[in-house]
Amino acid sequence: MTTIDARGISCSLVTLDACGVSCPEPLVMLKSTLPTVKELTILVDNKASYVNCVEYAEKQGCRTELRMNEDIYELRIVKE
Repeated sequence: MTTIDARGISCSLVTLDACGVSCPEPLVMLKSTLPTVKELTILVDNKASYVNCVEYAEKQGCRTELRMNEDIYELRIVKE
């Protein structure tokens, strides 16, 4: 698994670490990465970013799964 930060790295299975990044940057990261992968996980540390990412992913026809890890929302997004 490869972690993508704000600089961006492309591969088929990725984790976007958007913790500490304020809105709307997590959504921007998701929008730029989702078209290039089949599955990804995005980590965010605030509810607004989580909600925005879920809404966007589901509008794109993706399945979403949430895991909470302390104060981190770990959102798995899978294209169907």
